[in-house]
Amino acid sequence: MKTIKIIVPTILYAGMLLPCMAQSSLVDSIQDRFKDQLMLFPQEKLYLHTDKSAYIAGDTIWFRAHVVDAATHIPATVSRCVYVELINQLDSVIHRVRVCLSDSIYCGYMPIPISAPQSSYHLCAYTRFMENLNQDCLFDVELPVINPVITGNIYETLKIKDEQQDATASLFDLNHQNDILSVALSPVVLAKLSRGEKLYLTMHCRGIVFYAEALEKERERYLFDISTFPAGVVQTLLLDDRLHLLDQHLLCTNERKGPDIKFTTDKPTYSRREQVNVVMKLLDETGKPLKGNFSVSVTDDASVCLDSLRMIAPYLLWESDLSADRQQWPRYNLKNLLNGNYQHPGGRFDVSPEIKGIAYDFYSRKAKTDAEVSIFGIESLFSAKQHTDSLGRFCFTGFDFPEGSTFLIRATGKRGNKSIQPIVEPEVFYPFKHSVVNHNANSAKSYAYRNENQERFDSLAQAMNSYQLDEVIVKADSVKKIGKSVYHSFMGRVKTAEELMTPHPRSLTDMLERFPGVYISGDSVMLSGIKNELFFLDDIPTTFEDVRNINIDEIDEIEVIKDASAAVFGMKGANGAILIMTKRGEITRPELVRNVVRVSPLGYQRLKRFYPVCYDTEEKQSSVSEDNRSTLYWNPCVPITDNGEASFDFYTSDSDTPYTILVQGVSEDGRIISLKRKISRTVTR
Repeated sequence: MKTIKIIVPTILYAGMLLPCMAQSSLVDSIQDRFKDQLMLFPQEKLYLHTDKSAYIAGDTIWFRAHVVDAATHIPATVSRCVYVELINQLDSVIHRVRVCLSDSIYCGYMPIPISAPQSSYHLCAYTRFMENLNQDCLFDVELPVINPVITGNIYETLKIKDEQQDATASLFDLNHQNDILSVALSPVVLAKLSRGEKLYLTMHCRGIVFYAEALEKERERYLFDISTFPAGVVQTLLLDDRLHLLDQHLLCTNERKGPDIKFTTDKPTYSRREQVNVVMKLLDETGKPLKGNFSVSVTDDASVCLDSLRMIAPYLLWESDLSADRQQWPRYNLKNLLNGNYQHPGGRFDVSPEIKGIAYDFYSRKAKTDAEVSIFGIESLFSAKQHTDSLGRFCFTGFDFPEGSTFLIRATGKRGNKSIQPIVEPEVFYPFKHSVVNHNANSAKSYAYRNENQERFDSLAQAMNSYQLDEVIVKADSVKKIGKSVYHSFMGRVKTAEELMTPHPRSLTDMLERFPGVYISGDSVMLSGIKNELFFLDDIPTTFEDVRNINIDEIDEIEVIKDASAAVFGMKGANGAILIMTKRGEITRPELVRNVVRVSPLGYQRLKRFYPVCYDTEEKQSSVSEDNRSTLYWNPCVPITDNGEASFDFYTSDSDTPYTILVQGVSEDGRIISLKRKISRTVTR
């Protein structure tokens, strides 16, 4: 009677470095090389949980980025920022945000323009450390956007089949039935073994080797108990004695027993505008409380269909470890790894933003060495100076700023030469590319939105349509605006050109001395008896020496700010500030601004909270305002207590349809938390 041998690999989860079956030096080398590669270049995975799977133009995307170690799935907080992009069908970025780590989580929001055409967009997310990875390793999902007024085209991702993969004869086959995996060797492999060649069978999951053994002569089949495999993409490799990759196959395995999650509500059904209280209990396989937090969304089934939403479990376990053709493990180059040519990190951690460039001579167009380059933040009043290196380069780093910030970069040469022009390098982001095919959008109006929500589409279309009105003439006396500087203060003293030119001044000095409390002695300007050194020309920081000889006919207004109104300038404005604005139009600005450029780099997104509707008073309960929210509740961080409990609450809307509660997260020890539940509604007519 023939004995069937079933191999049960031994897996050591505690250290996440799994011992091989055999102990030969070559088998040890296989495990060591995978281990060394993971140590040299640990990668990140990123899953983006959004409140919905489809949106209407003008909606806001609320999201939480779950960043984990690619091998262990333990939450990673090394990267400082996460970049989230909404990309259209032509691979043009519609909107990009940078969210920073706050309270150990990455969360934010992204408004969709009301003018966004109806189409299928791509929502992508990554960290700076992930920039040199294959695009298959980055979060990239299709996101339908509905626009009842502006229709566009639907572009579907085109998946190209690898013909070369099919043309190559397989050296072994995988078949599984009833938790038994069969690895059948081809006659070519058996012939190699009969000639005395050494071949090795290796299995790993996310780069962690859990089986490696030399193949035996005349043994045609190997059987494995799949229930002992780790959950994820298992890659089976056939190697020769020089660790050359001969063949490989992929197998997706399920998580046999995940966390024990108990979900309870205070009532079985709920009526309109009623509070829903949810309590959860989260335990691991051994009954111990999980630690960490998770994100949760509650949506109305009448508006949103979550069937197309990419869930965290299949994404982290399978999709993020498969190439686009589903034939390769895209994380590392296996041939180089097995040869000891390890991949090293090409990206960089987001320590702080950089504003860098090169200073050129405006006339010779040559890089200018040892030029003084200064930076000034218009909103933050941040300032710094440095000199260019031997190649004319400069780089300001070590600071951060919110989105919408503007900086002025000024370059000067020796003896105050203003013919030095700073050229700031543009920011570089991940170049996402998508192969697409075109379809008409009109035939797929609802996308992942329910057809039952047609009334909302019609009302939105009516609101977005423009109407032709009769001509209306509005008459009013024009009021000339004064205080044109961005630093204008209502407590400052402003004099227009008309006031400054009567009587006609001889110089800027004459103009300034017409302000109460301003006195000029030589190169010093005194405000209320104290020397002032803070000057701005068209909102560009400068000095009195640079502007004292300006053509007075080009001055539009001057504002003097002092005392308490100068607090906006911080310590530098303790003695006040003088703001000079030049005329716009045919008269050109002074030549000295040639050496100044204005830049607005991508700043971090300011925190913003999702405020759910609250019907906690009788007045709110009886309000006649219709409540048809599609997202009823969003919380990017629901903490888990020490005993494994978590709770949250929200109020129902006026809709009678059920709600879907979606919980997504990863515990501190790398266990995936994923749960979808329905909330029943009481039908009222």
